[in-house]
Amino acid sequence: MKIILVSILISCSILKSVDAATLTPSLTTQMQHQEQINTKNIYTARLAEIANKKAETKARLLALKNRSNKSVTPVITSAPIKPTIAPQATLTHTAVVAQQSNISSPHSVDMSRVKSTWIGWYNGVRQSEWLVSYIYDTRLDATAYDWNQVFASGKWLNHHRRNPWDSYYNFAVIDQWFTARGINPRIIGRAKHTENVGYGYYSCNSGDCTDSLIRSIRSTFDFFMSEKGKSYDAHYQSIVQPNFSKIGLSVIVVPGEQRYYLTVHYITQ
Repeated sequence: MKIILVSILISCSILKSVDAATLTPSLTTQMQHQEQINTKNIYTARLAEIANKKAETKARLLALKNRSNKSVTPVITSAPIKPTIAPQATLTHTAVVAQQSNISSPHSVDMSRVKSTWIGWYNGVRQSEWLVSYIYDTRLDATAYDWNQVFASGKWLNHHRRNPWDSYYNFAVIDQWFTARGINPRIIGRAKHTENVGYGYYSCNSGDCTDSLIRSIRSTFDFFMSEKGKSYDAHYQSIVQPNFSKIGLSVIVVPGEQRYYLTVHYITQ
């Protein structure tokens, strides 16, 4: 009898602890999966960059040799050259420019087309569920950008935490955060606002990087949609929440990391 009571108490304790971390698994899985892809792609890009630099150095040495008619011996280090990833990079808002670290000139992004594509994906899903279409709210574009700056600057490990000691998604604290920025929508059907975040690999070497960015952020949308029918479906439910009617979107690229960071804000009327 004592053993049964102890087992029940342990089970209750486990259930309580699960509630506190209920939002953690899916985003963590996304981050780990995309981190593997990012590492592979960045490593390949760095190897190509190193090969190009070695070729340029060889060409310059040959030109100097021909100019001076003197033998020029290149210095060869004993240590192998390894690709390195810059620990920090300057944030660039894609509404202005998406600049890659391995090219000298910036490449523009038509952010209006990125936004219309994103909301088109959302509204295609909502229409299939007979729900009212989302519309963009410029106030939410601003708040999404505000949080995306924090998310992209290296504090993405906090995901949604406004304070390090907060629970994973502390609604009361986030509600105060929105209110301080002029966002205080009506509560409809126990819904008021929410926030989704994600990131993934991004690289572009063309004259117009709009299509490249759209292809990249599609991976985050697909990840949100992959939750449909699963026990954890917070991101998917944000897309099909019948009481939400307005959204805001921010996409930031960090050139040195070859990544994009994305934040979506949702509110009721």
